[in-house]
Amino acid sequence: LYVGVLIVAKFETNMVTISKDYPGAATSEVDTSVTRKLDDGVGSLENVKKVESSSYVSLSVIMVQLHTGADVS
Repeated sequence: LYVGVLIVAKFETNMVTISKDYPGAATSEVDTSVTRKLDDGVGSLENVKKVESSSYVSLSVIMVQLHTGADVS
């Protein structure tokens, strides 16, 4: 008989990663159609300290750093 124990530590993070796929799109299309729009929208939110974005073939990735103590829920 095996009894598993799951321990989950409480932690806080001030980083959020957003990724959005756009199958078949070139990097430039992902950048103009997805990445820039997400970057602009996220950057205007309360408690956002820094936004870094990257566009790739078929993929947009946004890294968002929040101010310390920001509620991410």
